[in-house]
Amino acid sequence: MSNTPSGPAFRRLDTTTRRQQLLATGAALFATQPYDEVWVDDVARTAGISRGLLYHYFGSKRGFLAAVVEQEAATLLAVTEPDDRLPPPQRLRAVLDAYLDYVRAHPHGYRALFRGALGADTAVRSIVDGNLARQQ
Repeated sequence: MSNTPSGPAFRRLDTTTRRQQLLATGAALFATQPYDEVWVDDVARTAGISRGLLYHYFGSKRGFLAAVVEQEAATLLAVTEPDDRLPPPQRLRAVLDAYLDYVRAHPHGYRALFRGALGADTAVRSIVDGNLARQQ
């Protein structure tokens, strides 16, 4: 059995597009399953890539989880950045609305962000802790 994908599901993508596709796939998988139940083979099959390509981009399964959590944390921070031009009550409302809009629009990413933080991985936990500290 070949480890190289082929056929209709496989297509070549540029590096940035492929990385984004893999991170979206990871967000969906880590949002619905605990880390230990997400298999690299499942990620590769879902994304239509070889296992080796996933390792090429992220180094390891833990590196992949950290990248997924880091991307979702950065996205959440970006969309909830307070607008200092607004008075405090409006600023708070805008941030809360942006937070809830993100959760509605990215349920897999949001769940992956916090589910990933529940694991024992200190790198992943530090990403989430840093995010929470910046939001205070």
